Amino acid sequence: MQDGVFVDVSSGLFYPGSNIPLCATSIAAGPTATPWFTGCLYANDGYVDGNHPVYQLQLDGTVSEMQAVFAHNLELFAELAEQLLKEDHIKAIRRIRQLRDQLNDGFQAVTAQADAVLLDFSPSRQQKLQVRKNILRWQPAIRTLLQVQVTAAQYLTRNPLASLPAPIAQAGTGFEKDVAYVMHAMASEVDEKPVDMVPDIRQSAATVQQEIRKYYHDLGLPVPPQASDIAGLAESLASILSPLYEDIRSTFTLESTVAGVSARLLQKPAQ
Repeated sequence: MQDGVFVDVSSGLFYPGSNIPLCATSIAAGPTATPWFTGCLYANDGYVDGNHPVYQLQLDGTVSEMQAVFAHNLELFAELAEQLLKEDHIKAIRRIRQLRDQLNDGFQAVTAQADAVLLDFSPSRQQKLQVRKNILRWQPAIRTLLQVQVTAAQYLTRNPLASLPAPIAQAGTGFEKDVAYVMHAMASEVDEKPVDMVPDIRQSAATVQQEIRKYYHDLGLPVPPQASDIAGLAESLASILSPLYEDIRSTFTLESTVAGVSARLLQKPAQ
């Protein structure tokens, strides 16, 4: 029996990427308020004697598992951003598609784990529900980031940064490196391992725009569509990523502070 998982006494079917049964015919609470389920009966699953699969849910690790899956999704996103820096564009696009599919599966796994948290009626239920609420609040922004980043990858495959003037290409490469760094930093925050000196992604996007304007202004030329598109993609990513990182960082900083105060209060001797 393992913490944070459904322990299947017989057999069963689960949501992809999770340990959550697809359905249940009944639910009951054991002597310690731990939920027990009887699963659905499927004729092709071998339950010909009428007995249903039985599951016990141990919830101690469910929240930590949900956090771990969410953090892993952020690491996958960072790897996706790093693909835009690869010289082999065909190989990079192939890997980006794999990462996109893995991220979509990861989103489903987080949602499944979040559903399991609702079944937790332990004394720490409210704290766990707050973690669940935070992660589900962040998921839509991560999905939007994925769509924007995949769009950027497709565009840059056809119009690589290397085809732009050197100052602009360098700023664009620096921006993509910063995106990956911030995504790694967010994953570390969710894992409760904060990172110092995280780049200001809005400033990084602004640098791209400044280099584009300066380069073509000095030449007395209008900004061409490709350079304008690069600036727009950078701004779109930064406008989503910057507030998301600040939200995640401040949330886990606050939780860490509250936990530290609580621990000190528990250790303080009675007067």
